[in-house]
Amino acid sequence: MKKAIIALIVIAALGGAYWYFIGTTPFAKHVDEQMSGGEVLRSGTFNEIDRIHKGSGTAKIVEENGQHFLVLENFQVTNGPDLFIGLSPNTDISSGDSVGDYILLEPLKGNSGNQIYPITKEQADNFNSAIIWCKRFGVLFSAAELA
Repeated sequence: MKKAIIALIVIAALGGAYWYFIGTTPFAKHVDEQMSGGEVLRSGTFNEIDRIHKGSGTAKIVEENGQHFLVLENFQVTNGPDLFIGLSPNTDISSGDSVGDYILLEPLKGNSGNQIYPITKEQADNFNSAIIWCKRFGVLFSAAELA
């Protein structure tokens, strides 16, 4: 009986640790959304933050029929828990300390592929970098300066 209780406690602790550290994104997910057109207003390339947190691909701000979108193309980022797509007013982002007063748009749809996120005209005009942010741990995974 004592061994069974210990086993249940260990299983519960491992399950809790798995949920906390891995969350809802334990596996890689590829997304393939496509824009039908639109005008590219600004774009930039995702960068490597450190040996663990790496991103690649292009971020674009696109205007189509009066609506604005943040479009990720040929995108790939190191997988992690609780990843969000966001915007920063800053440029030349190389660490979490250089992100500034960022906003998070929504959870990242996947860690690779082509993705489309609606944004407002004000966001398109006033933010200078797209960021991939781990909300749970407050860690920057990658950034793309939008020029």
